[in-house]
Amino acid sequence: MKNSIFAKTFGFALAASVVSSGLLLPAATVSANTADDTADDSICTYSLDDASDHVPGQLIVSTKAFDLAAVDSIDDAIYSVEKLDYAFNDSLYHVECDADLTAEEIEEIFSDSSKYEYVQYNYYYDLDLPDDSVDAGTGLEYAGWQIEYTDAANAWNVVSQNAHSRVRVGIVDQGVKYTHPEFEGIINVDLCYDAYYEEPLTSKGFGYHGTHVAGIVAATNSGDTDACRGIASGYGNDLVELVSINVFPSGSTGTTSEPIARGIQKAVELQCRIINMSLGGSGFDLLQQQAVGYAYDNGLTLCCAAGNNSSQSMHHPGDYPECICVIACDAWENISNNSKASYSNYGVEKEVCAPGTAIYSTTARNGKDYENLNGTSMATPVVTGVAALMLSVNPSLTNIDIKNIMQFTATDLYTQGFDIYTAYGCVNANLCVLSALSAIPHYGRTAQQDFIWRLYDIILDRYPDDSGYAHWQEEFANGATGSDVVRCFCLSQELQNKKLSDDQFITVLYRAIFNRAPDDAGFEQWSNFLYCGGSREGLVAHFINSQEFANLCAAYGLPVGLVAFPTPVDMNPNTLIFVYRTYLIALGRKPDASGKAFWCEKINSGELSAGDFTANVFMSTEYRNKNKDIYDYIEDLYWAFFERDPDADGFYHWYDLLSAGYDRDAVLSDFIHSQEFINLCASYGVRPF
Repeated sequence: MKNSIFAKTFGFALAASVVSSGLLLPAATVSANTADDTADDSICTYSLDDASDHVPGQLIVSTKAFDLAAVDSIDDAIYSVEKLDYAFNDSLYHVECDADLTAEEIEEIFSDSSKYEYVQYNYYYDLDLPDDSVDAGTGLEYAGWQIEYTDAANAWNVVSQNAHSRVRVGIVDQGVKYTHPEFEGIINVDLCYDAYYEEPLTSKGFGYHGTHVAGIVAATNSGDTDACRGIASGYGNDLVELVSINVFPSGSTGTTSEPIARGIQKAVELQCRIINMSLGGSGFDLLQQQAVGYAYDNGLTLCCAAGNNSSQSMHHPGDYPECICVIACDAWENISNNSKASYSNYGVEKEVCAPGTAIYSTTARNGKDYENLNGTSMATPVVTGVAALMLSVNPSLTNIDIKNIMQFTATDLYTQGFDIYTAYGCVNANLCVLSALSAIPHYGRTAQQDFIWRLYDIILDRYPDDSGYAHWQEEFANGATGSDVVRCFCLSQELQNKKLSDDQFITVLYRAIFNRAPDDAGFEQWSNFLYCGGSREGLVAHFINSQEFANLCAAYGLPVGLVAFPTPVDMNPNTLIFVYRTYLIALGRKPDASGKAFWCEKINSGELSAGDFTANVFMSTEYRNKNKDIYDYIEDLYWAFFERDPDADGFYHWYDLLSAGYDRDAVLSDFIHSQEFINLCASYGVRPF
């Protein structure tokens, strides 16, 4: 079956990327893809990572307006199907299946890409605490050091002298024990929700971890010890309104994709401005990514933990680009050492760091009201509290503003500028609030300077060094265009040294050149382009030559300029992918470099049509030497010209003709001139004949 060969080959290229929602876009729109430019015959995306913890026998399936629940029997290995209720995707289903199914068997069951958008495991998530953080004691030796280290007290002084308002913050975690005395007047009990049990929050959902996190954000300092005040409490406890959203089973430290997605959706519904998520998992979770994108698009700032594996391993949801991912630092032992905590994850996907070791806060276990805990779980609410202070004095800030200000004002640690161990540095509450009050879009820079700054930030993920910053300003003064500068950044040795995956590289280009997150259809097309042999230099050229980049340059008052494509292979992604898939279907191999370049140049120049090329492949010595029988020959034709399995009537029609001596070249001509091939070529933006 060609379906399993061709679809899975492309599915591999898209695995661990994004939701697939369109196969190919017409050539006319290839440089500025939109989510509306989708087709029904896209390839299904699979996120079936056996190395990441997941619930055996549970799948999450997104369909293309196909009522999965109405199907009596998809396969004997499928036991039940339940429709899920999510505002960001109305075609999601929870599927119970045989726990022994392999990823390949699951892909085979859900291989009809006209019906299914993505299929994934129901991944596990844990609280972001290191192994030694179960009970760090209740000593007060370091109580409140996070307030001193982030300069929060001076931020409170600034807030108290300016008009401010309450900010609603959602704690998506274990349920917060809202009866704790530190939360009187702070938690809106009527809004608290249990997304795991899908009911109002009760003591059944209370948990020590969520309670500890909430205290770091907004404890009122009501205790006798005068030692537990939240980062966003200020002096009057009038800056934050907390909403607790439980996403864990009662008494558990582990949960799954579905309740977290419901919790994020609930935070949007409750009109929270910030979500704190001190939890995470390693699986690339398409459901979770959709939920995060939904919250981000609705203006929420998402503060997430980096994880506690002391590694650069991916950790979600924190590593999704919409989130502010927080590393933990433990400079409390020696403030001069400016080091990340030994347990904390780190890497290029992280934004800032914050105190995370020996954090004294509220709790709800073992008969205690307060305790110290370690973890990126503790560092994240420090950043959440700072974001709340910023929105309190300036509610008009966007989530992009908040992230930019935090990075721009962070206290630099470890090495100068951005580094993988402490990111941009420790969040500085006072400078964040002062910057929020100034509300200057470019933070004191000219539009041209801000354009350079954002390239350093997004592409190189660091502060500009003084000499580099001056160099690019001089280049603009000497007549450089936006295209000139962006191309140099995107192809720089510094970016190459980061060894970004194709998915990461594409995401960087969308953010830097289109100033937005990738849309699903565009992301899939560019993933296919690189997978089929397109160069990163060619990809940069397509992005730079787009209308979206022209619009971005106009917004910054810069000349645009154009970039030439390095090779014929790079000129049209549709042509390249068409050539690649034809080689794969007919010859069972990838095209060699010279063959790929030859055919792409001939098709792009108009010298040959897609039909001419496909006919040449089938009439080649290499194909004829395969000595395909009639059955295999017909199947090859259907996949090459129609991109589907033969239907019974069609198969027997061609089988009878060929068995009777009808010439194979004449059959080729019939396929080339069929309406179905004309339609296929239109979807690829290539000329059929």
